[in-house]
Amino acid sequence: MKILLIHSFDIKEDGMPEFNAISYHRMNKPHQVLSRVYPDVECVHTPYAKDLPDEFLSNFQLVLFLRHIDNIEVIVPQLKRLSIPFGVDTDDYWHLPKNHIAYDYYANGFSDVIIESLTIADFVICTTPILQDKIKEINPNVHIIENGIDTLDDVWQPKKVASDRIRFGFLQGSTHIDDLYLISHDVIKSLQTKHFYDKAQIALAFFYKTGEASVYVGYEKILTDHLKVLDYDYRKQLLLETPSGINEPYRRLAVTPVHDFGTMYNDIDVSVVPLVENEFNACKSELKMLEAGFMDTAIMVSNVNPYSIIATKDNSFLLSERDFFYWQRYILNNPSCLADKKAALRETVEKYDLNKLAVKRKQLYDSICK
Repeated sequence: MKILLIHSFDIKEDGMPEFNAISYHRMNKPHQVLSRVYPDVECVHTPYAKDLPDEFLSNFQLVLFLRHIDNIEVIVPQLKRLSIPFGVDTDDYWHLPKNHIAYDYYANGFSDVIIESLTIADFVICTTPILQDKIKEINPNVHIIENGIDTLDDVWQPKKVASDRIRFGFLQGSTHIDDLYLISHDVIKSLQTKHFYDKAQIALAFFYKTGEASVYVGYEKILTDHLKVLDYDYRKQLLLETPSGINEPYRRLAVTPVHDFGTMYNDIDVSVVPLVENEFNACKSELKMLEAGFMDTAIMVSNVNPYSIIATKDNSFLLSERDFFYWQRYILNNPSCLADKKAALRETVEKYDLNKLAVKRKQLYDSICK
């Protein structure tokens, strides 16, 4: 079987593809593992392109697009004429809340492009039953293949960096300001408490280039009250550079490329994942829980969809049950509780191993191509 994967990615100077987070988790890694488990399956990536000749497309038994079909007026009739089945893989809802950074782009036509793509596709793949129900309203042929982690990839092997502090990590992407506001008061309050300041650490995934706006600078201000809760000398260092901060109560963690992102979990003990409850967020996946579970990291998470799909009081510190200030104090006073939470979370996420999900994906592709 030969599969063509059409999605957005860059080509580096050495000619190798450079994937963004969506392409990595939905196209690159799942199909890399699929080909490893089933060597007779060949997967070819191509960026969204305006013209793909018949001679090229005819080499494939299946075509899969990410989120939307590019150049839909041309390529759909072409694929139908060549009798090549095609589908769309999507991991997000297409109607965004007004405060989302991409709201205007979606509202000014991209949502319609996604809806048309999902409607016309021969089949759709998504991540959760919640998103599946949304898609069924426009295309009943929708299948769930969950997000997963390649447990054979060295990046996703836990190699924890030792620390005398218990480290609470915030590894969110660039669209989570409102989520962080949910707990910012409690984080600041914690940093103002001597026990936390001396024994714990807030570790923030941080990316900044001089002269460029960065949402991560905003995250830092939200969680540290504009650095006011930190020691004056350390605050001065942060304003001038990014010190190591390994033994400080607040630390910047340099954001890694997506293919190395798993290594960031080696510098934290608890992943803190607040999430505003709304329709758009509910259609996301449980990916942050999967990452933590496979990286020997406990999780503190809002008990809202999609996390409530797998979050329980046994495998998570639930922010709907207690707030951040309560949980950090509980953890600092009972550090042995982390081992039980991590073990329970690892057991929960085992089924999200991409090597296991490859079986499910192969069965689906075989049924479509028969």
